[in-house]
Amino acid sequence: MESLRALLATVVCSPDIRLLETEIAALWRYIVPALDGVETTTGQPVRLLKRGRVNSFSGPDLKDVVLEISSRRLRGDLEIHRQSADWYHHGHHRDPAFDGVVVHLCFKADPDCPTRRSDGRFVPVVELYPYLPQLQEVLDQHLGPDFESRLKAVKHPCYGFQSGNNFNRLLNRVALCWFFRQAAALKRLPVSRRLFQPLVEALGYTANHKQFRRLARRVKISEYYQQVNSVHRIAVREAWLLGVGGWLEGRLPSGLNRSIRFRYQAWRSDWPGCRPRVKKTAWTRRGVRPHSYPRRRWLVMAAATRRIDGKWTEWLNEQKDLLFTDCFCTEMQKKLSRLFRFNPGCYWQHHYGFSDQYRDRIPRPVGKNWFDRLLINVLLPWYYQRSLLEGEVEVRKRVESIFINWPSLPGNRRTRIFKKQLGLPGGKLKTAALQQGAVFLYKQFCRSGDCENCPFSSSSPRLFEAPV
Repeated sequence: MESLRALLATVVCSPDIRLLETEIAALWRYIVPALDGVETTTGQPVRLLKRGRVNSFSGPDLKDVVLEISSRRLRGDLEIHRQSADWYHHGHHRDPAFDGVVVHLCFKADPDCPTRRSDGRFVPVVELYPYLPQLQEVLDQHLGPDFESRLKAVKHPCYGFQSGNNFNRLLNRVALCWFFRQAAALKRLPVSRRLFQPLVEALGYTANHKQFRRLARRVKISEYYQQVNSVHRIAVREAWLLGVGGWLEGRLPSGLNRSIRFRYQAWRSDWPGCRPRVKKTAWTRRGVRPHSYPRRRWLVMAAATRRIDGKWTEWLNEQKDLLFTDCFCTEMQKKLSRLFRFNPGCYWQHHYGFSDQYRDRIPRPVGKNWFDRLLINVLLPWYYQRSLLEGEVEVRKRVESIFINWPSLPGNRRTRIFKKQLGLPGGKLKTAALQQGAVFLYKQFCRSGDCENCPFSSSSPRLFEAPV
């Protein structure tokens, strides 16, 4: 959204030669398509077909631009300057990285200074200065002619959308679209990994999500269940689990607890050729509470798997009858709470990490909020997918109803940004489905600045087709 916000920040006053390149890019992507009769400096008509995406790295400012110049379709990059002569001041005429530029956009162009690439070809130039009066008319039409309305648009870029029942109905449709995608993602996984992989990935919300995904993909399912359900003492099982996770990588640190030192030695002696699936340095601890460190979550997941002998599918099928009760949420939380716990007297009930510091009481690595997210992101989509495969229409409808009416979860940064974009009042969104729909829209559109395809930019969205 940076480019759109830059645009909205500049339209409070009249745009002029002081526009930054990012602001000119925003004008190109959001305002120029609404102008009539745009031409190059040589009089060739220009029709924009695809606005392109902002390039965050070195090279041209916009990538994948598609446009027609005199009925000739061009696809490539676009470079932006305030003055056309900056093309040569910045040395682009000697840089092969700019040989893919098909149009040069600038605020003021010098007719005696054509744009030439390093391969010798000339690039059409589009100048914005002659369209300032028409540009102001478009801005007045979309954002209002007075200072107050434009200032409001600066604070809330999606200000034009009206909230209310229509808002909840549309956001619920977005949430169902996301839910269908979650179920479809489970279908694409191998049967042996259809529950294991998403369960392990869910341990990392949100700081270590990528790391747990990498661990889930690289661990062999057969080897994992063999080690978790083995008759070895718990320290030996944890030695393998911590070793493949990368936490026993490197030299033995000083000040280790005696039991952790035994796990280091067991990992080196019992599995000398086994390598960690994730590097120790890849794990994130910043912003993660000590009781929820990833190694503690990885071990409590193994403890839960051992309690049900690794039969996650059978265990979930046993709980299917709860779907048709009014206490599904609370009962499943109780069952998951009993499942995801450490055994009495376990080392991890009294230690955050590998040091000797003993603590009387430590919170569990997973709690009520995590159970809610696990049910919404993994277990309910699994029930939905199974109902589609087995043709259980009543189960499918019931799962959809539970998801839509699930109570709201604690808010996060993405939902706060989304509400600020729309100018909505404070407080949480009323249901978890509305929150998931907001997060989905933020990831798909807000973060990439793809406002023209966002369903809130049009009263008739074309986005929603069930992918399952």
